[in-house]
Amino acid sequence: MDCSLRRLSTHVLSLAEASASESGLLQKDAKAPAAGGSLKFSTAHKAYLLCSHVSLVMAVVMVCFSLSQGPPSLRQAPLPQASSLVSFGGDGSVRVKAALSSAEVAVVQRTTIDLLKQLFKSNALPVGGRFQKKGALDRLSLEAFMDRISTSLPPVSRCLEWGPYQRYYMSKMPYADRFKCEERWTFDFSADKPRVRKAPLAIMPLLGRDMVYGDLNRPWAEQFAQEELPTFDLVIIPQVFQYVAEPLKAAAVLFEMVNPGGYVAFSVPFLQTIYADGVDYYRYTIEAASMVFKSAGFEVQEQYIGGSPFYATCWLLSCGIDQLTEEDYGDSFLPYTGAYKHKAYMLSMLLLKKPLNGTAMR
Repeated sequence: MDCSLRRLSTHVLSLAEASASESGLLQKDAKAPAAGGSLKFSTAHKAYLLCSHVSLVMAVVMVCFSLSQGPPSLRQAPLPQASSLVSFGGDGSVRVKAALSSAEVAVVQRTTIDLLKQLFKSNALPVGGRFQKKGALDRLSLEAFMDRISTSLPPVSRCLEWGPYQRYYMSKMPYADRFKCEERWTFDFSADKPRVRKAPLAIMPLLGRDMVYGDLNRPWAEQFAQEELPTFDLVIIPQVFQYVAEPLKAAAVLFEMVNPGGYVAFSVPFLQTIYADGVDYYRYTIEAASMVFKSAGFEVQEQYIGGSPFYATCWLLSCGIDQLTEEDYGDSFLPYTGAYKHKAYMLSMLLLKKPLNGTAMR
């Protein structure tokens, strides 16, 4: 194989254009000169297919360059043919056929970083949730966590689920329905919103369950008449605590909501893109989340993290559930309790309990 960088660069460009043209992915700009028309992607998804071809060839380029610049022992090592390392699927997917040496892995990692740089510069990567047609990846970990603890907890009388005051949320994502609850309530802590301030009652029925409004900066008992003060055997807080501006105050109010011996099923992002400006305040490690609730008087019964490094990387690139298969993510979305030093993960998840003789700490 000729590792002349100029020759390989020319080969990369011609192969990329030929490969993409065969698949109908690239279009010549009609206004550009015939000899050097500019290339453009028709859609972001088509860009992925092109980049899968280019990334392979660029990996070969970088391996050649590394071998030409490395120590004699490395320069003498034969470079495997690209076809012996990977194969392409008809949809642009790439499969590794053989294990790479440590030197080749390092080069491919560097190539991947360079490729990501170029994709970001060309706006070829998905942004936000518009490509997550079947749901966000973090929901796999969250639902697995809820399934796990819902089977271990005893039946309870009254459940409360924290969530926004939205008809979609209350009808499509009822985590409380996974638990053995006789009564199901929903809590909206956005008490400063006009639609909440205008509500005539602090408690009202909505979509078949009771809706309760509250202020997380004020003691719970001050917000209701004593005879209607709602308290709960189980409180579910799924991916909303990052929107709470003062978490220590909120944890103290939460402690008052829970009956002695009651539980809290809690999940919060650690690695996640910003959902909305001005209301998305925090990201929590598992230690930080535990500290917040221990300070209020809760006992941490179980703690989990959700998502592997691969899973977290895909999430930060805005991949959705529809862009991965079970073969891709395996069991990496399952709640994990082992060591997590130097481990990238997405969610911090806790099962909390209020002691039978517990009193809120001040």
